[in-house]
Amino acid sequence: MASTLFVPVKCKKDTYNVGYVDVGNKQGQIVLCLHGVPGQHSDFESLFKPLTEHGARVIVPNLPGFGVTENRDCDHTLDEHLDIVKNFMKTLRLDSAGAWLGTAVAAACSNVHSAVFFAPCGLTPHRAARPILSLQLLSKCLKFSYTRRLMTKPVRQAYARAGFSTTDINQLFNAVKTIGTLDFSMMSGYAKQINTRQLPLFFAWTRNDRLVEPENPQRMCDAMGVERKNIHDMNADGKTVTPFEPFSASERFQRGLVFPRGGHYPHRAHIAIISSQMIELLKYLRKIKL
Repeated sequence: MASTLFVPVKCKKDTYNVGYVDVGNKQGQIVLCLHGVPGQHSDFESLFKPLTEHGARVIVPNLPGFGVTENRDCDHTLDEHLDIVKNFMKTLRLDSAGAWLGTAVAAACSNVHSAVFFAPCGLTPHRAARPILSLQLLSKCLKFSYTRRLMTKPVRQAYARAGFSTTDINQLFNAVKTIGTLDFSMMSGYAKQINTRQLPLFFAWTRNDRLVEPENPQRMCDAMGVERKNIHDMNADGKTVTPFEPFSASERFQRGLVFPRGGHYPHRAHIAIISSQMIELLKYLRKIKL
């Protein structure tokens, strides 16, 4: 298990003592993994071994109020999370990275040169966030202690049904705040920025995800310019139905894998094929000198 490190990260609102893991070759290609909500650095442990054996440096910060990072006075909005990630990268002097799971980060940070998405929520509220008005109301009411006490059990039960293992109610409430304050109308703009930048992209999602319907990641692929011919249906054994075509240095790396099963964490259920495609992306970035 990777050791947890801590670094003070000064942001607009506060300074957070961010807990993170940093494994692999310190001179290798940087892979910055950003967890979802709720989530933490251990969500990516399945990828540490194959990526570091390839020579990559894998860094996974825990956002405030998640994993080992203190909560402090964080509003848990997307803008605040983006500010924290950008300043975390600045603090660690990460001048070049491939951002794994971070639509806003990939769109807004010029030093992020590719993006990978595992079961992304999409451009509109996904099934776990609907009805969105109820979630928005709940996120506002969680500032009251009475509401927090009243909602502790139902929120725990809802996340357990969705497949999340954490029972830390503070992390679950923080996740509600993030989704409840998320302006989904901005997602299309981020997707267009990523497409305009022509970032190399890799997607993976499943058809039995209880949180996100499979149409949502497909719409994200469309908005980011991933051609349908590069979206591959995978069989029950985790093998592609149609062969992968290699990308030359003059082409944009763009690939999506759709698995019949695997839930909300395809990178845990299909480690070999997903890690191999991430390595192919790293090789491509080296080929085009990024």
